[in-house]
Amino acid sequence: LSREGRIMKQLTDHAGELTDKWEQETLERQKDAEELKARLEHHESHRAKADEDFDSLISSELMALKESLQAESSERKEEDDEIVAALNRYTENLQQSLSMLD
Repeated sequence: LSREGRIMKQLTDHAGELTDKWEQETLERQKDAEELKARLEHHESHRAKADEDFDSLISSELMALKESLQAESSERKEEDDEIVAALNRYTENLQQSLSMLD
């Protein structure tokens, strides 16, 4: 009877140790999972902020390029108008000179 009692005590002790270790491992895994989740959320929010900043930068650069292109287009149009006016004056002067020769 005492031998069976010792064996039962050992089994009970062993089962208790296993249960304690199981609970400890479960708690550690939950803690690790929570830490990983918190890190992931932090990285996601950081990434979202970086994406937002990048989008803002690109938008402002695109706007600046559009404005620059519009200014260049207006300047070229003015220069083209000046060239056309100069060619018209030249043609008019040439016609006047030719008409004097007749």
